[in-house]
Amino acid sequence: MNERRAIQPRGLRRIEAAGYVGVSPTKFDEMVRRGDMPAGFHVDSIRLWDRQDLDVCFGLLKDGAEREMEDIRL
Repeated sequence: MNERRAIQPRGLRRIEAAGYVGVSPTKFDEMVRRGDMPAGFHVDSIRLWDRQDLDVCFGLLKDGAEREMEDIRL
């Protein structure tokens, strides 16, 4: 039996990038405008987001939220 694994793309389009970080495309656009998420880059006419960049930005958001919760508890 030949098993084929699904390829996990590194470059994500807008809707995929939004889904990857767990928000709607509209919320994702807002986060990009605020600088919370990367702006992405163009490959010809296609805008892509690098999954690794999204991971870094998501981690920074999480770290910031955790620090805010610590401040509230103090």
